[in-house]
This record gives sequence, structure tokens and C-alpha cells, in this order.
Amino acid sequence: MTLPRPFLWAVLAILLADRLAYMFLASPLPDEGYYWLWGQHLDWSYYDHPPLQAWLLGLGAKIFGHSLFALRAPTLLSTAAVVWTIRWWTRRAGLDFLTTLVAALSIPMVFVLLEITFPDHLLIALLSLATIPAVRTLEGFAKTGRVPLRPLYTAALLIGLAGLTKYNAVLFALAVFATILGSAKLRPMLKSPHLYIAALVMLACLTPVFVWNLHNGEASFRYNLVDRLQTGGLSLRIWAGNLWAFLRDIFLFAGPFAIIALLRVPFLKASGMQCTLARAGVLTLAALVLILSAFTVVYIHWVIIAFIPVLPFLGQLVTTRAQLLAHLVYGTVLTTLFTVNFTLMPLFAPFGSSGYLPGLAQGWPEIAARVQAAKAETGADFVAASDYRNGSVLAFWLDDPALEVFSTRYSQFTLWRDESARKDQKAVILTDPYFPLSPAITARFETVTKLETLPVFNHGYKVAEYTIYLGQGYIPE
Repeated sequence: MTLPRPFLWAVLAILLADRLAYMFLASPLPDEGYYWLWGQHLDWSYYDHPPLQAWLLGLGAKIFGHSLFALRAPTLLSTAAVVWTIRWWTRRAGLDFLTTLVAALSIPMVFVLLEITFPDHLLIALLSLATIPAVRTLEGFAKTGRVPLRPLYTAALLIGLAGLTKYNAVLFALAVFATILGSAKLRPMLKSPHLYIAALVMLACLTPVFVWNLHNGEASFRYNLVDRLQTGGLSLRIWAGNLWAFLRDIFLFAGPFAIIALLRVPFLKASGMQCTLARAGVLTLAALVLILSAFTVVYIHWVIIAFIPVLPFLGQLVTTRAQLLAHLVYGTVLTTLFTVNFTLMPLFAPFGSSGYLPGLAQGWPEIAARVQAAKAETGADFVAASDYRNGSVLAFWLDDPALEVFSTRYSQFTLWRDESARKDQKAVILTDPYFPLSPAITARFETVTKLETLPVFNHGYKVAEYTIYLGQGYIPE
């Protein structure tokens, strides 16, 4: 089941145009700037996530210099790995590559996560590659009763590197384990020492993370496993609210037709280890959402792993031409709106509210120039911001890895700060209406004086506003 080739090529051309426009025209999202800063402060690991993404960004900056292309170049490699994986699987299964590729890239959250420089692009690429040796391992054992060592350890290495990118890679490992545990043919694998040596290989990949946490009071483990979870006790109201928020967002950003396809996976009668692994992945992630919703909001990119084993067969799971057409149109429209929102103009600007993130993508060359001029005019020693979001974007546009952030939110900026070195110094401070001047800033300086307010206009609409202050006489904590 497919659609006319010219139509499929047209959809792919639109997606490519969206990708190129975002890569070269869109200001970094706050987290893109944040991760760029990590690449300028190379370390064993970081507060929010493991380090592999940051190491690649640091390497990219060394090779390509400072530019939007350098920031987003790693996503091209990740996308190429995903395309290659889809090609490999479709050739093996005798499926149409173009239909499958366009169907996979038309899932808005997959497309966006492969184009923005969040750790997810690397996670998706590594785990997509890992599906091949993982399935070969399972198939080999089911056929011969012996563990195929090369694909087993290749899969272990790829999953370990994915874990060195983002902690939720462990869910893919759990899906593989659930596949083994749930199959009478595969359960004898649990007697093989190689399975446990492979698990040690995965853990060995995380050595930098363990080292960093050992030297930083387990800060990253505590943040991800404790601080992000609600501590007010279990509540049916909270669980229902969090689950509704997740379901609403996943249907919007994955698209209803992709979700329908995903929901078919646990009920497929087809045999084969790829299908079995896909079932285990979907069911593992469903259980995770149901459990975690009792404690916190589950963000949709946390469950991207459920889509990874399914992507090479998505065209098959969308069972009618009408559904496939609707899926492609929905995904193409949504990805194009995303691109317009962050490149040309915030979509809701004509209605009086740009939204924080789309507004934060506007006017930065001019804002950065004014901040730099204010620093020169006042003789300030450093630049600061009121939140990691505006601070990360400003740091990128200034190419200033030493920028400080003063906020009640604990972040990697907190760990970087050298309090004694800043004593008595002056700072130019950028704030915005969402994160205005606060006691977290004023308490750090003897005096804070407003310098100017900078509105940002796009096509005649006010889309953002910033205020610059001068803080004098830094007071260390």
C-alpha cells in the first residue's frame, strides 16, 4: 500500500525545505544554547544529562567554528543513521523504502527531534542502529540455541552509548530484556554469561557519568530520580491530570494516525523478533507512562523510544491509503508550522501573544549587539541573565561561554560559577517579562540599575521584550 511517487517526493521535498530553513535560519532554542555551552565546558558529565551530546558539540565547534551550522551539524549524522536503518530494514522485509521513510519523517515529534540539537537526535540514531544487532542476536539464539556474540556486543555498545547520551536509553534495554523473558525460545539466554557481560559493557559506557556524579554529590542522579518527581504524595487527581496532559500532547505532536499505528503493535499477530521487540517496547513505555504519571508530567520526547523499532514498518501499520495520506498531510503541515513559528514569525503574534519560546527565537543579533555595547560602555566584567533559557540563547549569540545565570532554579550554570572570582565585579544583566529582575539577582549585587528596555518587533508585531541592567559590586554567596 503506497501513494503516487510524485506525491511522496513532494512531501519529502517539503520536509527537506523545512529542515534546511530551521538549520540555517532559526535561533537556537534555549536548550540548544544550553547544550552548546556544555560543549564549551567539556566535562565527564553534566547536571541534566550524560555527556555524549556535549562532547560532539565541542568537537563540532572545533571543526566548524561558531555558527548555526556547527551547532546543528550533529543532527545531520543522526538523521543519516536513521535513514540508513530504515533502508536496511525495508530492504530486508521487502517494503517500499520511500513510503516508509516519508511516513516516519512525517511524525512531527520524530522530525523535530531529529532536527533540533537536543540529546534525543543522538539517542534516536544510536537506538535505531541498535535494533539491527539486537534483533540478529534474538533471531540467532532462537534458531541455533547459541548466543551470537558479535551482534550481542555490538547491540550492548550501541545501547551503552545511547545511555551516555540520555538516561532513558535504559528503557530500550528493558524492552530487549522483556522480549527475552517473554519468549519460551529466548528464556534460555538468561543462562548465558555473555548476556551479563554485555550488560556490563553497557554499564561501562556510563563510567563518565558515575565519575561525575561521584565528584558532584550524585547531583544528576538526584535531579533525575528524585527532584523531578512530585513529593506531595500519590493522588488520583494528579495522576489523571498528568496522564491527560501526556495523551493530549502525544496525539498532537505524534499525530493521531501514527498513534493509531503504534497502538496496533501490541495486537499484531505477525511473528518475528523485530515485531516481538516492537511489542515489548510499546508495552514497556505504556507501563512507564502509567506509573510515572502518578509522580510527574511525562514529556512526550521521553517515550520516543517506543517509536524506534516501529519506524521501519510504519507504512505497513497505516493500513489504508486514506490514512497514509492523512498522516502525511498532518505531519507536513505541523512541521511546516513549526518551522515558520521559529524562523519567519511567531504564529500567534497577530493575536497578541507570541508565546515565550517563539518570541525567544526573534531578534537576537540586535539584542546581543546591545548587550555587548552596554558591557563596553559600562566597563562591566561579565554578562549575566535571569534564567537559563534567555541566558543560554544570549551566550550562543555572544559566543560567551563565561555568561552567568542568576536564578532560583539549580542548573549547570550553578555548578560552573566561581563565586570568589566574581567578588566586587560588575555585570550587564539581561531579563525578560517571563523572568524579570528578582531577588535572586538583586541579592548578588550591591546596586542594580536599569539601563534600557529593548522591544523586539517582527512584521510590525511586538514579539518579545528585554531589559538590560547594570549590577555593581558582586556579592559571593
